[in-house]
Amino acid sequence: MNQEKRLFLAFTLSLLIILLWQAKFTPSPRKTILTNNVQSQQVASSTQKTQSLPLQKNEKRTVAESCQPVSFGRYELTICNPGGYIKNVYLKEYNEDSGYHDLLLLVGDEENYNIKQFNNKILLTGQETGRVKTLTLADDYWLRVTIVGAKNSNVLLGTVAQARGFSGRYQQAFYQPAAGKIKWVNLNRLKKSSLTWQAENSGFRSRYFLLAAQIPQTGIFVGGHWDNSACIFSIIKELRFKVGIYLGPEKLGYLTKHDLGQVVNYGIFHPVAVLLLKTLKVLHIVFRNWGLSIIVLSLLIYFAFSPLTKKSLKSMQMMQTIQPQMEELKRKYKDNPQKLNQEIMLLYKKYKVNPLSGCLPMLLQIPIFFALYQILMRFIAIKGAHFLWIKDLSLPDALFTFPASLPFIGKTFNLLPVLMAGVMFAQQKFTQPKTVSSDQQKMMTMFFPIFLGIIFYNFPAGLTLYWLTNSVLSAAYQYKINKSQLV
Repeated sequence: MNQEKRLFLAFTLSLLIILLWQAKFTPSPRKTILTNNVQSQQVASSTQKTQSLPLQKNEKRTVAESCQPVSFGRYELTICNPGGYIKNVYLKEYNEDSGYHDLLLLVGDEENYNIKQFNNKILLTGQETGRVKTLTLADDYWLRVTIVGAKNSNVLLGTVAQARGFSGRYQQAFYQPAAGKIKWVNLNRLKKSSLTWQAENSGFRSRYFLLAAQIPQTGIFVGGHWDNSACIFSIIKELRFKVGIYLGPEKLGYLTKHDLGQVVNYGIFHPVAVLLLKTLKVLHIVFRNWGLSIIVLSLLIYFAFSPLTKKSLKSMQMMQTIQPQMEELKRKYKDNPQKLNQEIMLLYKKYKVNPLSGCLPMLLQIPIFFALYQILMRFIAIKGAHFLWIKDLSLPDALFTFPASLPFIGKTFNLLPVLMAGVMFAQQKFTQPKTVSSDQQKMMTMFFPIFLGIIFYNFPAGLTLYWLTNSVLSAAYQYKINKSQLV
C-alpha cells in the first residue's frame, strides 16, 4: 500500500471516529414520555416514584410580563413579573448571554413579586402570599437559593432551547445519582424523547457554559418541554426549599469547589486532554498569547514524536526504493496470489521494511488530535483570543468575507486551512516516488490535501493552527531527508 493511500485511510478513519465521538453514544436513562396529562413514573429505583410532572408539551405563558435588569456580581439578570423569576442571565465577564433562562419560576405562579437587592443578596417577596425567594451570591458563579412558602409546588430551575447549527452539537443534559457517575444525554434526544430522571445533581452544558442544580435532599427532575425548551425542575415538599445553582463557564477550578468536577469531560481521551490543557496553560503564562502557545505546544508534540517520525519516513523511503521490485513481483506472480504474498514478505524482510510503520506516528497522534479538538472547541479562554490576523481562535480565521456564500466554503475566506492544504500538497510531492506514473496515485496526491482543507475549513482557527504547524514541521523534515539522501 503506497504512502498516499495509507495517509488517506488513517485520516479517514480518524474523522469517522471524531464523528462517532461527537454523536456521544451515552448511556440512556429510563425513558418516560411526557403527555398533556402527565402520569407519575418510575425512576432508577423500582420502588421509588416521582410525583406527577407539572409540565405540558409546549406550554405557553399568556400573561403580560414586566421585566427589569439587575446587576448582580458577575451577572446581569433580567427579573420578570408575574412569577418573580429570572428570565435571562447575561455573563459580564464574557459579554455574552448564558443561554439559560426561566430560573426560579414556580409553575403556574402568576403573583407579582417585590424586588430588593442587598449587595450579594436579592429578595423576591410575593405581594399577595408573602412567599419569599432569596438569591445569595456565594462565590464566583455559585448561587444559593432559598424559597419559603411554596410547599407542594413545582419550581423550574432553568431551561435551555436547542441551538441551531454548529453550537447545537455541544449541548447536552446530564444527571448524577447519589454517589454515582455523571450520565450524559444529547439535548436533541432529550427534547425529542422527553426523557426524565431523578438525581442529586442535574443540568445542561453548552459549548462554553454550564447550568448545574444541586439538591441532595429532594432530587431534581428533567423534562423535555417548557415553551419548547428542555427544563430542570424540582418538587418542593417542605416549607423551606434550598438549592445550589452553578451558572457560568465550564471551568474545573470553579466546579471542583462544589463536587461538580466530573462535569468537565473531554471524551474518551480525557486524561490526555487534561495533560495538554495544563501544558497549554503553562505555555500561556510564559508567552502571554494563546496562538503562540498553541504553536509551541505543536512543536513540543512534534519533537516528542520525532524519533518515530524519522523512523517512519525512512521506512516510507525504503518502500519507495523497493517499489520497482514489488511491481516486478506483481507482474511475475499475477496468477498466484499466495506466492506473490510470500515473495513480498521476503522482500520486506530483506530490506527490513515494515509496511505499517508509515502510519504509526499518525495513529499515535490520534488521541492527541481528538483531545486537542475537544479542548480547543470547549476551552473558554480561547474564545475571543487574537493572534496575527485571527480575531478569535475559537472560530475560523476569516481573513475576509465573500459577497455571497459559496459551496463547502461559506461566506468567509479562511486562510489557515488553505495554507495547510498547500503545505500538505508540498509534502506529498516530497514523498512521492519520481517513478510514479499511476493516474490514481497522482489524483490522490491532489485529492488528499484538498479533502483535508475542506474538512478543516470551518474548524476553529486554534485547531487548524496546530495542524498547520505540525504539517510545516513534517514537510520541512521530509525535505531535509530528501536533500541529505539518508536512505
